[in-house]
Amino acid sequence: MTPERFDSQFALAHCELLTECDVLDLYGYNTARQCEAETAVHESECDEFSKQDAMDCIDKIESMTCVDLASNTAPKACERACSP
Repeated sequence: MTPERFDSQFALAHCELLTECDVLDLYGYNTARQCEAETAVHESECDEFSKQDAMDCIDKIESMTCVDLASNTAPKACERACSP
């Protein structure tokens, strides 16, 4: 897992969840493809990248439910994956 691969896998998992919960439009997206193109995990390079946290982040997003999404709580592993 690289930071770039993490970005793309995060965008895919995040947008799939939004699609499953039928809330793409609430997040400002018209399509899943637009969501994937505009979703970024981090804006700049990682000074410290945690491969394990990145993989945990993706796993946790993939297991989230619509109730989890509504609570607006991102998995902590996602925050730890890339430190500026």
